[in-house]
Amino acid sequence: MSDNDFLKNIRLKIKEKKDTKENLQEKSLVSFLDSLKEAEELEKKYEKDLDEQLEKLNEDSIVPEEAIKYFIGKIPLEIKKKYLAHGVVHRGRDPLSATLNIMANKSLKGTFGEYGSMFVPWDEADFLIVSKRDQNPFVLDDKGKVQKVNLNNEFLGHKIDIGAIVINTRYYPLVEELKKRYPDVNIIKANQVAEYFK
Repeated sequence: MSDNDFLKNIRLKIKEKKDTKENLQEKSLVSFLDSLKEAEELEKKYEKDLDEQLEKLNEDSIVPEEAIKYFIGKIPLEIKKKYLAHGVVHRGRDPLSATLNIMANKSLKGTFGEYGSMFVPWDEADFLIVSKRDQNPFVLDDKGKVQKVNLNNEFLGHKIDIGAIVINTRYYPLVEELKKRYPDVNIIKANQVAEYFK
């Protein structure tokens, strides 16, 4: 075997190894359609509980979308500034399915806002993705670029390291089920944010 053939074989093996690694990563990813199906299944399974929760909130004159904002508002700004956050509101898409997809793939389309800056997080949402304290939530590659997450050549988002997912009052009935399904994600209720923002 010539030196040229030897080098070609090595390059081919490296490429096969890289392709296999990417294929394994893709197999563990979840499409938005699958997350939508999961959201529909959860909403059907917990329909009665979700309806009762919404009815209770209406009786108490609580606007469900404002609970996260209310509890975050009690945290001093100097503490909040140590975290970045992203409110999941997906226009035209169900925020539950979008959040399930974010948790499954550890990826996000969009940006994080910073409390106390011009670009504050949208916290009037059903779900809030929060970074770890004093950390950039975006995962960088060897070259310092934000890693992209793709499934079948479809861009799912940028890879993120989730500190916590804050769930608004409307979806409290799903919290324990979500913790079982996503044990590696820190899922907290809106009224527990002060415990996380320390």
